[in-house]
Amino acid sequence: MEIKIAASVGENAKNRNSDVRIIQKALNNIMQYNILAPLAPLAEDGVAGRKTKLAIRQFQRVAVGMAAPDGRIDPSGKTIAKLNAVIKTATKLPNIKSPVSNAWSPIHGLDQLLTGVYQQFNRIQYGVLAGEPVHKAQAINVGGNVNKDLGALSKNEFVRQVFEEAKKEELTSKIPAAITTAQAILETGYGKSVPTDLYTKQYSYNLFGIKGIGPAGSVSIYTHEVLNNKRVKIIDKFKAYHNFSESISGRTEFLKENGIYKFLFKTTDAEEWADGLQEAGYATDPNYAKVLKSIMKSRKLI
Repeated sequence: MEIKIAASVGENAKNRNSDVRIIQKALNNIMQYNILAPLAPLAEDGVAGRKTKLAIRQFQRVAVGMAAPDGRIDPSGKTIAKLNAVIKTATKLPNIKSPVSNAWSPIHGLDQLLTGVYQQFNRIQYGVLAGEPVHKAQAINVGGNVNKDLGALSKNEFVRQVFEEAKKEELTSKIPAAITTAQAILETGYGKSVPTDLYTKQYSYNLFGIKGIGPAGSVSIYTHEVLNNKRVKIIDKFKAYHNFSESISGRTEFLKENGIYKFLFKTTDAEEWADGLQEAGYATDPNYAKVLKSIMKSRKLI
């Protein structure tokens, strides 16, 4: 049955009780397929509280593909259209409580609808995220020490290697090597926390926390977002690369392809880039620019 609401629901919305209940029920309906994992089911009380708004944002992120979810569902907007599409597909899926074979199998349909994270269908037996193609990068050496390229480096060596590659990239991209290096430091903790898939253990070489599907596929990990001034733990999908040099080039492509970052390329000042990245919503941390500047100064990058 198609989901319909008379007025907007969520952030800065009218939030009529009847409409909010409809959305809460719909979101709870798709939670059984782990589409909004690890969020807990919502109380269907008609109140658009923090948890309901968070669930809307999570759905917009993973299903609608919004880089900056607004937490609002309008009666004729793309969020409710995607919600109806997902529900329609999900109702055709096999019962998630039914026995399954030991062979990996995708959930057909949802893999095409969802653009943010791949959904799980019996995590333990399948061991990989349902709906995700088995990329070559996942199939080889997943049990080996694939982290040694970055994780084993000292802080100084990590900074040196990343800065060296960032300088090469700066020649063509005009993105300051200092801000590139500072972001890599902040996002990965000097290479110690590069996103690695929760289930396949694929190592992503993703230095900048960029979400989506990369040249080597993607990895799904636990991460935190700051929503309504509170840190919330979620599962999200991040791009995977074959090496960290490719990750640096991938970041350049990401910034150039997204119009919200276009204004940044008018300057080559690293500190202005830090402010601009926060202004454009690159990260949800309100202190993102401040921390980047501190890193650049402490590491003598500027």
